[in-house]
Amino acid sequence: METGISSVRNFIVGALVGVTSMLPGISGAVIAVCFGIYERLVGDIACLRKVWKKEFFFLAAVALGILFGMFLAAFALDFLLENYRLIAIFLSAGLIAGQLPMLYRHAGALSRMTPMNIAALAIGLGIMIVIFALSLTGGIDASGTSEEELLSKGVLSYGYMIVIGLIMAISKLMPGISGATVLLAIGLMDPLTSGMTGMNLTLLLTVGAGLVIGVLVFSKAVNHALVNWRRSTYLLIFGLTAGSLLVLLYDGYSLGSWTQDCAVAALTFAVGVIISLILVKIGDRCKPCEEEKEDKACGSLDG
Repeated sequence: METGISSVRNFIVGALVGVTSMLPGISGAVIAVCFGIYERLVGDIACLRKVWKKEFFFLAAVALGILFGMFLAAFALDFLLENYRLIAIFLSAGLIAGQLPMLYRHAGALSRMTPMNIAALAIGLGIMIVIFALSLTGGIDASGTSEEELLSKGVLSYGYMIVIGLIMAISKLMPGISGATVLLAIGLMDPLTSGMTGMNLTLLLTVGAGLVIGVLVFSKAVNHALVNWRRSTYLLIFGLTAGSLLVLLYDGYSLGSWTQDCAVAALTFAVGVIISLILVKIGDRCKPCEEEKEDKACGSLDG
């Protein structure tokens, strides 16, 4: 049973998830892991029809917090990407680097891994390496450098906006996947932030539709993976997280003039690491005891 205090806490955690899901290089779902609500949230969404009455206040508080955090971050990120892009990139890289020790603990020691564990880790790294390679060659460049250019693509613009929603949905369900990093790599981050800050209803409704569809569809897959292949799933997440640093650091390197910007980049990266470690530490302290799932079909999570 949710209390007023727990609902406020869940709203705040949701807001943190929303903020961080908009930052390149950091996955909002990782914050949910840090604060101990991730598996409960994914399990509830995966079997929503069975648990929505019991979990309504929990889900509502988290959902409202995520929306609030996303819009809050959109205004800040739109300003940073426009005026201080180097700082935004290296801050994000520091945020993701600071999460690696926590994800390592969730994945377990990397020794004595099974072939499936090794494959999961390799796939996670491989996905981000492919994204990195495609961004270098322009193979996934949407050329949507502004909100106006994106919306001028006619019917194709709706496809791009649904893709944005799907990417954001996956990043909220799968710790280690930074939706903002992927959107930056394919040229869709700037139109998203400018559309959100400008309250463009066409963009918001279309992206929102993709987000809802993605959450409902992918939650079942993620929940199934956590129930049946917990360690391999977290190793996949670890690989995705570590690999995404490559994309971010290259983006930052390509922006900077290293005779002038090296110190700024290093300092910003360090600040990001410190903030991330503090968030992880806070999450460890206030992590609630996970309730056991009553419905085995919806996933009583294995240790």
